[in-house]
Amino acid sequence: MFTIKNNIIIILQFIILSILFSCNNVESYKSGAVQIKYTGVEEGEYGSVASFLLVNDSTETVEFWAYGEEFPHYSTEVLTDTGWIYLMWNWCGTGTSPVEFKPGDKMKFTTSLPNYNCTWRVLLGVSVVDSENYYTVKSNEIIYSIPE
Repeated sequence: MFTIKNNIIIILQFIILSILFSCNNVESYKSGAVQIKYTGVEEGEYGSVASFLLVNDSTETVEFWAYGEEFPHYSTEVLTDTGWIYLMWNWCGTGTSPVEFKPGDKMKFTTSLPNYNCTWRVLLGVSVVDSENYYTVKSNEIIYSIPE
């Protein structure tokens, strides 16, 4: 039957599920959303970089902060035994400005690569223009191994 212990467990499970489903995160590989698509490793001006394609596959104009038209203000996370933690919390010392990204728009950008073998991903904060809707777009998980 229902005991106090069972009731507490049920209530805690409900609270945890409520928190998980209330987070404004968008997995970017879902169609009809803003997407961050990993396109591989390429050679950049100062060595190897990870390449991404940012795509607005939604019907809404969105906005994100950037260092210019082709440099979104992204962050990265790495998967650990305890979950996702920031690999690089992107901060700005030189100034960013909002960039509008219309439906159908695409933009290539690059990031530095991790310094060790890991599973990581890129995150970008996006808001819907003329609304209060804000969410974090996440790329797929990237399994990275340093070339030998």
